[in-house]
Amino acid sequence: MSHAPDSCSLITGRPDVGVAGLRSLVGMLGGVADPRMARGVRHRIGAVLAVMVLAVLAGARNFREIADRAVELPPELLALAGCRVHSLTGGHMVPSAATMRRIAHEVDADDADERVCMWLRGEAMATANTDEVHGEPPRRLVAVAMDGKTLRNTGRPGTEGGEIKLFSALTHREAIVIAQVRIPEGTNEITQVKALLAGVDLAGVVVTGDAAHAQHTTAAYLTSERGGHYALTVKGNQLTLLGGIAAVLPAAAPGTEHHVTEDHGKGRIVRRGIWTAPAEGIDFPGAAQVFRIRRDVFDHLGNRLTKEIVHGVTSLTAETATPEQLARLVREHWTVENKSHWVRDVVYREDHQHAHRHRSPGHGHPTQPRTWPPTPGRDHPHHPHPATHRRRPNPNPAHHRSRYQHKPTLKFPWPSPPPNRSGEADPAGTQVSLRMLDLVDSLRVGGECR
Repeated sequence: MSHAPDSCSLITGRPDVGVAGLRSLVGMLGGVADPRMARGVRHRIGAVLAVMVLAVLAGARNFREIADRAVELPPELLALAGCRVHSLTGGHMVPSAATMRRIAHEVDADDADERVCMWLRGEAMATANTDEVHGEPPRRLVAVAMDGKTLRNTGRPGTEGGEIKLFSALTHREAIVIAQVRIPEGTNEITQVKALLAGVDLAGVVVTGDAAHAQHTTAAYLTSERGGHYALTVKGNQLTLLGGIAAVLPAAAPGTEHHVTEDHGKGRIVRRGIWTAPAEGIDFPGAAQVFRIRRDVFDHLGNRLTKEIVHGVTSLTAETATPEQLARLVREHWTVENKSHWVRDVVYREDHQHAHRHRSPGHGHPTQPRTWPPTPGRDHPHHPHPATHRRRPNPNPAHHRSRYQHKPTLKFPWPSPPPNRSGEADPAGTQVSLRMLDLVDSLRVGGECR
């Protein structure tokens, strides 16, 4: 987001491939449902959302910074975003901070999320089908990682465990979220695989997941129903499957690996070895290979610090995926943590944003109330000034007493008159505290008050 002219700027007049992408982005955002009334709208919904996206890319982290960055955007970008042109000055007008905040709060985020993921999915798949990476043919397997994330500070006041949970699918290479759904309350991400990947073309796509997704229903859906592939790790949640995989594979002895990699950095040496074997006798839908990965971490002197062994199963055959490719798929699955969850938490500080304190972040609905709980009316018993407690004017002003003539009466919490010193009810009905009488008695000297 530099203001300096370069070879990719519209100022020089040279063609820029980014212009078509920006126009496509603005056109996609223009299809989002506008929550405002048609009367009085000055800025189109696509222009407002596009300016907000550009401001965030320029470093804005809140609505105030978004408004400041929007004013500083170059006029070429404002023109591509579709901003209005001032009738007198001829310059482009940017939406105000109040307008952008209101739209961000009231827009149907489910619709916007679906449109954005669909647009990103088309861009990512087009890139995967045309680019050549490491000498591979243009049509290659596209790796997609699926994982869930909990958004903090999104629960309603007074509730526990009610935070919003999102389930997303991200491409390994481009690190682009191509699908995302909200996990309903009372369930988990395992039940949302079909909803997540319903709009994704899984032909030539291998889906990676952690041990929680090593389910028979998930594997059958990916291979039999959708024609895709999977590479899943297996742990103690599937003891029968884990035992079958361990029985097929050879022992994890150093020096017998089918592929080994070593990484040196941060004062450590990480050695990763993988063993593969055909999935013979493995009762798992579409299983073609099983694998075992051993990770040994050493310090710079060669002393072992940790050792970890992970098992897994995949529908990719030995001709389709070599041991090196399987090891890369398992390792790159954590791209969803490093390039998506970490960026949202640390860079964009998503868990620290309180703009959605009264509304669900990214998954609200325009028909929902903007505040929670709703403000009680004057007839509500907890209203600070209820209608039943309003002061009414004195119908007889002549008998109105000044506030200086008013003598307050000490009252007991119980409704009946208190007993007097003899234990009988006070016939006069005077509600004077017994503690006050004791105080008066203590001040008397020789029958007279001091």
